Amino acid sequence: MVKLMHEQVSVNEDSPIIARFYDYDHFTFPWHFHQEFEIIYVEESHGEEFVNDSKIHYYPGDILLIGANTPHFTKSAPEYYGNDKGLRVKGVIIQFKREILPNIIYQYPAYYQIKQLLERANQGIYFNINHNQHIRHLIEEAPFEKGIKLLTSLLHILEAMANTEQYQCISSDANWNYHSSVDNRFERVITYIRQHFVEEVHTKDIAALIPMNHTAFCRYFKEKSSKTVTEYVQELRISYACQLMTESSESISQICFRCGFNNIPHFNRIFKRYKQITPTEYRKQFSSTRTNK
Repeated sequence: MVKLMHEQVSVNEDSPIIARFYDYDHFTFPWHFHQEFEIIYVEESHGEEFVNDSKIHYYPGDILLIGANTPHFTKSAPEYYGNDKGLRVKGVIIQFKREILPNIIYQYPAYYQIKQLLERANQGIYFNINHNQHIRHLIEEAPFEKGIKLLTSLLHILEAMANTEQYQCISSDANWNYHSSVDNRFERVITYIRQHFVEEVHTKDIAALIPMNHTAFCRYFKEKSSKTVTEYVQELRISYACQLMTESSESISQICFRCGFNNIPHFNRIFKRYKQITPTEYRKQFSSTRTNK
């Protein structure tokens, strides 16, 4: 059963950058990832943005930058799911693939700040309304541009984001995503794992997708992601557990098994290894935060 959806964004050779206004009753897309970077400008509405194993509250005027292949979802506040037709979720979304950016960004020191920004985007980056007026203005103009003007507009937005010190990384773990050149084989592997991580995942079955023998595949995966397959699967499961503990009323034991763990003591041990607190403490922490809002 798929728990992490792989969204297919309609970015293609004819439209390598998508910049559009949105106007919804509420955000609807579930926990997902896509190959594109994503900029979300919130003109109207508020709610929570989940990235990897963390979340942040967003408000009108805020901006979010989400990295390519980064698990995330945007949840509107409860009142947006009611019958008040006067409440709208509005703003601008920009989506683009890494490949459309000029190589100079990754190869020359003068553009190092933009390269760093795109790497940090794997954690999700939050730009508060109080410090992002220039960036907001650039984003609001982007949907009116096309072709080379849209690419230029995107580069100006990324430059402005890279040059400000007023930002917050949403997730504490920068290694959720893989930092490598485009590799279709590895992309296939990542997609498979993210679609099946709550099931029993066997390395030999994943290796057969490429195909590659078990030993070579383990070395290949470690080189690409800086972690083992087991570590990567565990991180995805813990991230999903964090989401469920903050968004559902299920018991911790139910969440344990939903996330692919076979027994509760093992789940507790792995959870504490990654979060430094127990699942029970984690749930109490977020319950307390919500109560004090």
